[in-house]
Amino acid sequence: MKLESWQKKELKHLTTKIGSGATPTGGKEAYHDEGLSLIRSLNVHDFNFIEKDLAFINETQAKKLNNVEVLENDVLLNITGASVARCCLVPKRILPARVNQHVSIIRANDKVLNPLFLHYILVSPKYKQRLLSISQGGATREALTKEFIESFQIEYPRIETQRKIAGTLSAYDDLIENNNKRIKILEEMAQKLYKEWFVDFKFPNYQNTKFIESELGTIPEGWSVGKIGDINSIKNGYAFKSQDLKDSGDISVIKIKNIQSGIIDVKDTSYITKDIAKKADRFELFKGDILIAMTGAQVGKVGVMPKTKKRFFLNQRVGKFILNKDYIKNNQFLLQFLKSDIFQLHINNTAQGAAQPNISSSQIENIRLLIPNKELLVSYENYVDANSKEVEILIAKNENMSETRDLLLPRLISGELSVEDLEVEI
Repeated sequence: MKLESWQKKELKHLTTKIGSGATPTGGKEAYHDEGLSLIRSLNVHDFNFIEKDLAFINETQAKKLNNVEVLENDVLLNITGASVARCCLVPKRILPARVNQHVSIIRANDKVLNPLFLHYILVSPKYKQRLLSISQGGATREALTKEFIESFQIEYPRIETQRKIAGTLSAYDDLIENNNKRIKILEEMAQKLYKEWFVDFKFPNYQNTKFIESELGTIPEGWSVGKIGDINSIKNGYAFKSQDLKDSGDISVIKIKNIQSGIIDVKDTSYITKDIAKKADRFELFKGDILIAMTGAQVGKVGVMPKTKKRFFLNQRVGKFILNKDYIKNNQFLLQFLKSDIFQLHINNTAQGAAQPNISSSQIENIRLLIPNKELLVSYENYVDANSKEVEILIAKNENMSETRDLLLPRLISGELSVEDLEVEI
């Protein structure tokens, strides 16, 4: 029972703008290295905006999309494809910006509807399920039209209560974002050291190291030109049948869509029963497993399995790297190579397929790389291991805070739990 009177209205009566954009003529080839941000569906995730792979357009292109200029406090909603109904608030740091045709701007009338409160409504389980039902119930599968969004009804309290609810929930998200910034710094430190040691050859005592000629150019003596397969083999996932996959449960399946620009989204998954898990027991995933997408637009994208309380299994067309060398502790050397421009260039040159890009296990294993001497490799792994443990702690903290927020969210959004007595800085 609600502790105060809530109203119910369609979004068109609570907003000043609802609309999506377009992709500039030329598609990806028309993007630039800098300029105005072009927000795509891959950037929009529930609760947060992923800046990696953010596209940029120039002023001329932006003028053609002036009708979908993104403003501070705009809510972004994915409206097509597998990521339909994902939602976040635009971060101020990426403005000025425009959206493409797969993302809708929802601009709240802040006199009656708090933008952050609207965001939390749209990511809450009750409303998320309604959005998904709408997107999959029409003639066009997995799509939300402007008309659907405009007629979408929400319940809301008075503006002061909205602000308190939004402030309570955003306190958790702010802490999570701060931890993510720290994680990013630690990961950048590992990448910087990798480049310094294994690309620029400025490793400890490099001044006293002899360099020799190789098929890849001049390299330090004691290093070798090898292949990924010399260090790791790749195991493909299990071919789960469509009838095996459920919408809810305790055991999850990691698919290609879960590998998102260096991270693995462990929330947006399909589920399997314990009986199906027994059949696929060899494909269970564990903390630290490095995964790679092997098909589609995300081919070559990699991510690392975090420590989680749930069980996860690997789906087909996602590969898992398995160490062949006992002296490598945590596979960080390989991970940094997989994140490098060199590896992505190999992927782009190798991926094939008439309908969509594909790459096989053997093709990945045959990609060449420089393998340093054992002593240097062990030194690097030991150094990065300390960073990895700190990242693991921060990820665990984020998971706990996410769980607490997710428990509060439906109760606050429904009005079941009152925040009238809370003193929250907005």
